[in-house]
Amino acid sequence: MAPNLFLLTQKAFTPYHWFKRTKPESKQTRNIEHWDAPVAGSYEYIPGRGWYLIATDAEGALEPSQRQKIIYSKVVKRNLLQPEYDSRKRRAVVKVDETAKTSRLGFFRLDDGVTWVCCWDADGKFVPGPWERWVEDKAPGTFRKMLKGDDPAWQSKRNSLSASASASTAASRTGSTSSALKSSERSGVSTVASSAKDSAIGFAGSGSNSLKLDGLKIDERRE
Repeated sequence: MAPNLFLLTQKAFTPYHWFKRTKPESKQTRNIEHWDAPVAGSYEYIPGRGWYLIATDAEGALEPSQRQKIIYSKVVKRNLLQPEYDSRKRRAVVKVDETAKTSRLGFFRLDDGVTWVCCWDADGKFVPGPWERWVEDKAPGTFRKMLKGDDPAWQSKRNSLSASASASTAASRTGSTSSALKSSERSGVSTVASSAKDSAIGFAGSGSNSLKLDGLKIDERRE
């Protein structure tokens, strides 16, 4: 079968026929969902901008100026409102080695409110964990590496052990005092019982003598 010269000529001089036509992708539409966190409320997805909190269960709809963007934190592995995310993020100049070399790095504060992790390099690039733990130094805006005594988990464990030891000591003292009181009560009861017994024996002995005396007197009278 001979080729169709018309179709060959058409394809040769109309390059757009060389490619298959594809349907344009459907545009993303706005979507509204209800989430329980980071704040219970309604969130709207705006194409090209992301998710925004548009209403809360407690206060209702928010004004456009009050709507807050949602940012996912790769450090704590959950969504945060932008104001909270920004308050946890900080850059500071720190010593990176023993040669006193300094670098401006990025830090993020963890949920305990004390621990900071260095998760952005000098170029602002995110560095996957695990991360070294840092704490704020005495001077504002400065950081130093965390020591054992700075760790909130270690402090909590230490306080718990101290409380347990104090409770054990108090219980031991209470037990000793109770034992002493019981021993004293038993001693007192024994003393009272012994005195009562001696009195009963003495009373019984004196009664017997009286009877004997009376009997003697009676016998004397009979003789």
